[in-house]
Amino acid sequence: MGEAPRSHLAEICHVSAAAVSTASRDLIARGLLLEGDKIPVRRGAPQIALKLNADAGHVIGLHVATRRVAASLLDAAGVEVGTVRLVGDFLDLDRARAALRQAAAELRDAAGERARGPLLGAGLALPTRFRRSGLDHAPEIQGWAGADLPAIFQADLGCKMIIENDANAAALGELYRGNADGHADFAYFYLTEGLGCGLVLGGRLHRGRMGNAGEIGTLPEFREIRPTFRDLARFCEGRGAPEGRQQQEWADFLAANPALLDAWLDRVGDGARRMALLMATVVAPAAIFVGGDLPLAAREG
Repeated sequence: MGEAPRSHLAEICHVSAAAVSTASRDLIARGLLLEGDKIPVRRGAPQIALKLNADAGHVIGLHVATRRVAASLLDAAGVEVGTVRLVGDFLDLDRARAALRQAAAELRDAAGERARGPLLGAGLALPTRFRRSGLDHAPEIQGWAGADLPAIFQADLGCKMIIENDANAAALGELYRGNADGHADFAYFYLTEGLGCGLVLGGRLHRGRMGNAGEIGTLPEFREIRPTFRDLARFCEGRGAPEGRQQQEWADFLAANPALLDAWLDRVGDGARRMALLMATVVAPAAIFVGGDLPLAAREG
């Protein structure tokens, strides 16, 4: 479990030491932070380390798309306790809500004593963009338009809910759980039903003015032929392709039809190269990662 002195927290959060001291006193009083042993610092006397209290409660991370729901339960220190994945048709908001409630209940039941304390909050990743007037959903969840999603899901789960663009969430996951070489600047192309991209600059998610920085899929030249699961499924339609989005079914299908995969890669290759060139030219990140649930064979191609 990670720990750090107040001076280090002030440095990485770009705030004053006084601000960290004030905030930490409140969090310690609420049981969210614990004081540990004294640890050396670069200048001055050793300082008392602070660490998150894993027993203070737990949080749920959620990802909803039209064909799958994923939920992960973490303790208050960010350690994963369990994960549930459900497959179905979630175009309808009510079905998606029911699946989320089911996933959350299954997680907490399976965790048992490991799910100590209250549910502190939840984060929901969606294929959506942010506008002044609210959320601008991707085509696959357009049926959810007009609904007050934060209020709805907060009522369903009984805790505060934060909604994030799924590509941004994926980039954050890469920053904190992947990124083996420790790149401070990278772009994360998120290839799923649609096309998204998250940017990490200076070791932090770069959201831009409205929270949509990096959303290269909105550019006109990348709206039609592009490396997405939807495009792959349409290209393979009528050729024995799976009807759903089960990863193993698609992996087996593509392995059995290499010529078809090559033909699709030829179709989308120029667009993918232009995307990468545009990102490399304008942002010049240290790395470009490719993730999402587009079948691995298609992503690697």
